[in-house]
Amino acid sequence: MKAKIRMTGEVVDIITYSGHTYRSDIDVVSYIDSKGNECVDMKMNRFWDFEDVEECYLSTRGRIIDWEERRFELIKAAMQGNLPTSAFDKETFCKYCISIADEMITQLNS
Repeated sequence: MKAKIRMTGEVVDIITYSGHTYRSDIDVVSYIDSKGNECVDMKMNRFWDFEDVEECYLSTRGRIIDWEERRFELIKAAMQGNLPTSAFDKETFCKYCISIADEMITQLNS
């Protein structure tokens, strides 16, 4: 189950949790963080410290949208469509294409 840690904004996959809807000394949550690391028996409360994240589905195909893959595709398309013919600053050009892709994803999610 995907959830966002309220204090950091990091989206994680919750594996298990124990505790109550109120805070107590026995609350623990185990999850896999955004970098793929296992965080086992963290002293957190599932209901107070996490916010549910709705997983987006493609309505026509019924698949979960992989936003990282989609971001890569958008960056690649922006680069192909804007490739300058003369000498250019590669770093500035890459940042520009990434910002286009990020804005497109923001607009798609709103």
